[in-house]
Amino acid sequence: MKKLFLTLTVPLYLASISCNSDDDNTVSTDITPVLSQTITGIEGPESVLLNTNDNLLYVSNQAGSTDGDGYISILDQSGTVINQKWATNLNDPKGMVIYNNKMYVGDTNGLVEISMTDGSILQIYGEGQNLNDVAIDNDGNIYVSNMFTSAIYQLDTNGNFSEWLSGSDIQNPNGILIDGNTMYLAPWGTFTGNDFASAPPAPVLKVDLTTKAVSQLSKTTLGNLDGIQFNSTKTVLIVSDWISGKIYQVNLSDGSSQEILDVKNTSQTFGGSGDILVNGSKLYIPMYLDNSILEYNI
Repeated sequence: MKKLFLTLTVPLYLASISCNSDDDNTVSTDITPVLSQTITGIEGPESVLLNTNDNLLYVSNQAGSTDGDGYISILDQSGTVINQKWATNLNDPKGMVIYNNKMYVGDTNGLVEISMTDGSILQIYGEGQNLNDVAIDNDGNIYVSNMFTSAIYQLDTNGNFSEWLSGSDIQNPNGILIDGNTMYLAPWGTFTGNDFASAPPAPVLKVDLTTKAVSQLSKTTLGNLDGIQFNSTKTVLIVSDWISGKIYQVNLSDGSSQEILDVKNTSQTFGGSGDILVNGSKLYIPMYLDNSILEYNI
């Protein structure tokens, strides 16, 4: 999405965030983020993933403006880059999951399957689709969002790739998170074509995996959402707004919400806060425009 975001104008940005009012949310929060470090040495990071098999961090780098210049980096948990370009020849890699010794990455040309052994590209599903975040259910079915067509696709355990859910009620989904039989969505907000700058702020949604019934979780709209993660106790969701750079808490018990961070660099027009990771007491926020990852203690 880098090639599109950088063409937005300040007036459109102001029009978007002026609609994002959360005055009714007065709940207190037990999340008090404290910045522990800023990780550098990466290029246009969009997503951070913990590989629980080796306890290393995988970062999708969108890098420059040319197709094929995107890549995946491997970092240790201290923030040291171990392998700058572990997987290469990607376009604008975004969300990632790991399953059966393979990584699945949402990219502008489809869902890319990568070997965890050597980082080589094995296959691309849904070629031509501009795909975003990725999640997996308990059965091994993989889901990936298409923010531009307001759709979610499924790669089932037999290798079949097809549209799973679409429509205006899922409000152009960006971030996806699955827990049990529930899918949680961080939507961008409804728009058509490439006119995402006019999208109104969206709420956090949830989808029943069996019935595909969609319902609103957060009491109010929050922003043009991107990343979505549980806190360590699964009592709240933490979501990021790419445009404003704000990070929100959404309480699972009652849907109330509260801003817990504003990470926008004042020298930038947009926030650029992407697909976040929560790992225990750590919150990692990829900052696409700043070529860095912010690590917070929470």
